[in-house]
Amino acid sequence: MQLNRPPRRFGTASGPRCPCDGPAQSAPSGWIAVPIMTSSRACRRNIRCGQAPIVSPNRLSGAPVGRHPATSGTLGTRGMTTTHLRRRARLAPASIAAVLLLTAAGGLLPLARPVLAASNCTTTLAPTATYSVISCLTAPTSGAVISGTITVTATFTYTGTPPPSPVRRAVFYLGDAYVLTDYSAPFTFTFDSRRFGDASTTLEVEAVMRDTGWVSDRASIPVTLNNGQASPPPNTNTFTPRSGGWSGSGPIVIAATGDGASGEADATSVSNRIAGWNPHLVLYLGDVYETGSPMEFDNWYGGPTGDYGRFRSITNPTVGNHEYIGTTAPGYTYYWDNVPNYYSYTIGSWHFISLDSTGTGQFNQTLPGTAQVDWLAADLAADTSSCTLVYFHHPVFSIGPQGNTTRLNTIWSMLADAGVDVVLTGHDHDYQRWVPLDGTGTPVTRGITEFVVGTGGHGIQNFATSDSRVAASFGTTPNALGALKLSLIAGSADYQFINVAGSVLDSGTISCGTVPGKPTGVTASGGNAQASVSWTAPSDVGGGPISGYTAKSSPGNKTCSTGGALNCTVTGLTNGTAYTFTVTATNGLGTGSPSNPSNSVTPATLPGAPTSVTATPGNASAPVSWTAPASNGGSAITGYAVTSSPGNKTCTTSGGLTCTVTGLTNGTAYTFTVTATNALGTSPPSSPSNSVTPLTVPGMPTGVVASGGNAQASVSWTAPTDMGGSPISGYTAMSAPGNKTCNTTAALNCTVTGLTNGTTYTFTVTATNGLGTGSPSNPSNSVIPATVPGAPTAVLGKSRDSAALISWAAPASNGGNAITGYAVTSSPGGKTCSTSGGLSCTVGGLANGTSYTFTVRATNGVGTGPSSSASNSVVPGPLVLRYAGADRFATAAAISANTFDPGVAVAYIANAYGFPDAL
Repeated sequence: MQLNRPPRRFGTASGPRCPCDGPAQSAPSGWIAVPIMTSSRACRRNIRCGQAPIVSPNRLSGAPVGRHPATSGTLGTRGMTTTHLRRRARLAPASIAAVLLLTAAGGLLPLARPVLAASNCTTTLAPTATYSVISCLTAPTSGAVISGTITVTATFTYTGTPPPSPVRRAVFYLGDAYVLTDYSAPFTFTFDSRRFGDASTTLEVEAVMRDTGWVSDRASIPVTLNNGQASPPPNTNTFTPRSGGWSGSGPIVIAATGDGASGEADATSVSNRIAGWNPHLVLYLGDVYETGSPMEFDNWYGGPTGDYGRFRSITNPTVGNHEYIGTTAPGYTYYWDNVPNYYSYTIGSWHFISLDSTGTGQFNQTLPGTAQVDWLAADLAADTSSCTLVYFHHPVFSIGPQGNTTRLNTIWSMLADAGVDVVLTGHDHDYQRWVPLDGTGTPVTRGITEFVVGTGGHGIQNFATSDSRVAASFGTTPNALGALKLSLIAGSADYQFINVAGSVLDSGTISCGTVPGKPTGVTASGGNAQASVSWTAPSDVGGGPISGYTAKSSPGNKTCSTGGALNCTVTGLTNGTAYTFTVTATNGLGTGSPSNPSNSVTPATLPGAPTSVTATPGNASAPVSWTAPASNGGSAITGYAVTSSPGNKTCTTSGGLTCTVTGLTNGTAYTFTVTATNALGTSPPSSPSNSVTPLTVPGMPTGVVASGGNAQASVSWTAPTDMGGSPISGYTAMSAPGNKTCNTTAALNCTVTGLTNGTTYTFTVTATNGLGTGSPSNPSNSVIPATVPGAPTAVLGKSRDSAALISWAAPASNGGNAITGYAVTSSPGGKTCSTSGGLSCTVGGLANGTSYTFTVRATNGVGTGPSSSASNSVVPGPLVLRYAGADRFATAAAISANTFDPGVAVAYIANAYGFPDAL
């Protein structure tokens, strides 16, 4: 809650006053009192504490009259009247700068209005005339078009002689719609424009000053909200109480505090202290400042990593008076996914109830006949937990300035009658722990322990009175800033009030509970003159750990007991008689009520052996079937077990008469026996089944290797490790592409023929036994079949001095493998020349005047091919030869043909005269 004392009223202005105490005050010279409609929150936002809102004399015609418009159909966010001061001047008719409607989405919806001229900085003279404050909006820029989130920043500077820390708080508006209060410099926050409808409006800020609480003129800039929405989208989520991070064992660690989400450093310090506890659950006890607006929840309660927002996923809140605007708390409801005003939940052995304690003008459901009180009565009646913790904002009993909240007396009495153990509250900004109290507030040995923990960071209040029923109290700054740490177990709650310095200021243990509740899920199974009984521990263990259980038969009252185990066996029963059983739990406070009866069981003996056991072979398995025994022993058969011989491989059923035994070895002969089981035990085994031998196709051959040949490939492999339980009768190797095959009956290699030389092939191999053919192996290495090349053609010899120039054409086939060279041989003489692929070379060492022919052979990666046909006859001789033609052009051609290798470009120019055959 807010630190609440009344504002000063000036002059003779009348109307309801803020709910504070303090004298009225005259207006300074040149000022007038102007009553405006606003809310108690609007009143309180100008107080901390006892300071009245005083409006600057600089507000002249055309400026807004008050902080919030009247309540008639617009954003009259509260219904109370307070007083502002205004210098005597003609006031413009209701020219409020903006009117906005608060929507169910927790945002604001601007209505049509004129947009007035704005200034991002204003200068306001203090009522004392000793200084002026210059208020500026420095971000965003004037005229900004805003979508999504932006940073809003205001600064305040001074002329003259201001008091220390002049600004108490900065208040931001969108038009005249309240947005957020910032209590500490730097005055900046994150503005989420998506929480408002699109509009052209103004962003404004004013300062509430520390000396007399007077209010500066607003700095104002025009902005346009542009998110493509006429109104903010609603939050359609449904709140579900958090169960926290409790694992189900050990204490439930809870942090509780309230009155802290204000964006101030103290709130951060408290939330940091809580984070160090790593709690399972956080109970925020209400009040987000200043009005629990959407922007205050986003900024001051904090996002996922800031202040209290970091605990959002493990927080179950309750609402305070500061979150309310009239009869609704839209910012609180939106932030908490439409959380109801009141709800309950159970974690472990503790039941938790969150209530709305606000009064007239807000939720106001604390009296008999209201929906909340009726719901509370039903919830308390249905609660079976051993311990109960209730939390709400306003303390029923308090020695702080707010005092007792008498409208909660009915609820307090109901809680006491129901045996509630702990009540947590806030509202007063201090820490109080009261002795256990009964429904009238009288101290008792076992009653309700009330805590007031309004110490979350928005200031600390001194106590207004004292009371002998208060066991511990802290109300000074900063010592009392902190949170309550609870460690809840079955039957008790350890508490520690720890301040921001880490000091434990108050601690102790609260006992709770009674005898244990009833065990549940009692189940019995019959045996031979006995019955096994099992159950689930009661959800309510009462006031302490359970020390034992007792199961009792009906009829006969035969019993068995345990020291904590959840099962035991009742003996001495009569076979053939039907029995049920109840179970009771005992703790240090006594024995609880008996459970509901178990199922009915009839003690019996073991079943007979199954019959007609039949098996069929499978792949490393065998399906087995049988007939139920002639007698189940008087107890329903719960399962069968099949066992192989040899190997003792098994399969089981829950009552079915067939199952498949797996994990067998193919090729091994097996028989099978079957046993039946009922609640008493397992029968003798059946007679063995017929003998079966599991089989399957062979596994894959491995290590497949191929080597190429002439239009064929040799393939080899290793036999599969798994023969499938039957001898392999053959193998097949297959090419890819082409699907050419070769087969063997036992050999581990064969040759695939009919392949195309020069084509790349891989090969797979399959194995076959009596059941069929197995899967193909992995592919072999890649091979390319090939042979030697064919004979070169068109061999041509040309005479040279003691040599011959030989040329030829490549063979028609390279044998499927690239030609790597040629060799030329003379006849006679066997003189040679060779190339690495060229189609001509010169054979030297020949005898001039001797006639020669020449042959050529080609070589590839496989080998050397056959010789070509012999060339033309060539007679080597000197190069001085006479070449003649019909004319000089023919003569040049003859010289070229006999002198140069084929392909050499030669040009001659005949230049003689009178010699037609000469060059």
